[in-house]
Amino acid sequence: MQSEYAIDEQGTRRRCNERSPIERLANKYGVDVSEVIPLIGATEDETARNIRAWVQQHSGSDVGYNSGYRRYGYTVDGTPIADEQTVIADVARMRREGRSYREIAETLNSMGIHGAKGGRWVTSTIRRLIMGGA
Repeated sequence: MQSEYAIDEQGTRRRCNERSPIERLANKYGVDVSEVIPLIGATEDETARNIRAWVQQHSGSDVGYNSGYRRYGYTVDGTPIADEQTVIADVARMRREGRSYREIAETLNSMGIHGAKGGRWVTSTIRRLIMGGA
């Protein structure tokens, strides 16, 4: 089976069924493409800045390491998740007891508790969680 290709408006060769980054962003947040078309900037850097600002405005979380994902302990709309709030309190308690970020991450991983994206805990994620940004 041979793939069909087309040239998009930026002159990039794409498979006909391949979606652009703007289409993927719109789909991810369940909005119409027309809402995110204004994010396209004159350069890739400008477009990236626009997308980060848009994600921050629409996701309810800080843009950074987990851009576009919900904060641990909260739904995308900011509603607290009880089980995850308990984990956050436990993490804060362990830190007050003097445990290192690594020890806390190892504890959560050994208990089978996953992060907001379903992955393993690492020291930087624990640090962001304690600082209020995970």
